[in-house]
Amino acid sequence: ALHVRGGMALDRGDAESAISDFDRAVDGSQRASQMLSLLALACAQAGDRQRALAILRELEVRRAAAYVPATSFATVHLALGDTNTALDELERAHREHDIRMTFLGVDARWNPLRSTPRFRSLAHDMGLSNEPGHSRL
Repeated sequence: ALHVRGGMALDRGDAESAISDFDRAVDGSQRASQMLSLLALACAQAGDRQRALAILRELEVRRAAAYVPATSFATVHLALGDTNTALDELERAHREHDIRMTFLGVDARWNPLRSTPRFRSLAHDMGLSNEPGHSRL
């Protein structure tokens, strides 16, 4: 519920409410990578780049020891404005069969990438429409 409510807050431009919800979701999920990446997204949107970078570092440390879905990294890199690395991570997620890629066609977090040739190619390879997403999942 906190995941969805935080996404709805982001959709209406209320990053502070999203941070509150995602902070609670991170705590309740034992710091799940998906919740951390959404928290980093909200922090970046609220202008707290340092906190978003700290979350990215936490995910990188975790990745060195265990699997972390590439979509989590793509989310953070995109939120920080690094579109090339975000696309690298989405391509990696596709190769790794990351289940979160099933939402690529509808998740609004990827809208800033939809006009790029690499994203269009990835969506095409997956048999997805490249229409703008309408929600954050």
